[in-house]
Amino acid sequence: VNPSAKWTVVVLAMMLLQAVAALSQISIFDDEKPISRTESPDYFEHTHPLQSAISIESSLSEGGDIEVVVSSAMEAEISLEIISADILDMPFARNTNLHINSGEQFSFNITKYPFNGDVEITIVATAITTEDYQFREQHTITDESLSPDECPFHLTLTEAIAQGCAESTIRPTTASSKTGTPSYVTGAFEYQDREFDETGFTGVNPYLPIRKADVEVFD
Repeated sequence: VNPSAKWTVVVLAMMLLQAVAALSQISIFDDEKPISRTESPDYFEHTHPLQSAISIESSLSEGGDIEVVVSSAMEAEISLEIISADILDMPFARNTNLHINSGEQFSFNITKYPFNGDVEITIVATAITTEDYQFREQHTITDESLSPDECPFHLTLTEAIAQGCAESTIRPTTASSKTGTPSYVTGAFEYQDREFDETGFTGVNPYLPIRKADVEVFD
């Protein structure tokens, strides 16, 4: 065998081994590169909003005030911001901070002035837990959200009365602007709907539960 040819084969083999070693080092370096802060699972867990950690509920009290309840599933420092174009009477300013332990609630009442008119109040809560979780919740109070649920359409009058969402008699509370008689009804009542067609009177529909209506009284 020609010695020069043998030496050439050895050199080529060494160069091939060096190339393989270099490629393996590059692969190892890429695999060991540090993960960016935003890709870290720990960063994601401690900054991503937790929608279920805090809740805000509102309801209309018997006295006509709006009752708000803020609850948290974790111990947290919570910042509340109340936004509304109306005058509000509250036990604290429109921006306040509070501390809530895990599973506890914080409740307060809001009185809106003027009493009449549409209700539109937005409550924004931002919180940081003791584990440094951050989350945000927003709750909007409107006339619709404060209104009680209507009777399901499939209920009979007897079933609606039994569930408390209908009444068997009219309970007038204020005077009608058109008739001068107390005819604006709060609650539900039974109502006869008479049917007519081209031949005349055809009958009376079953009684229907109605939550609220402007009733015209005819003599």
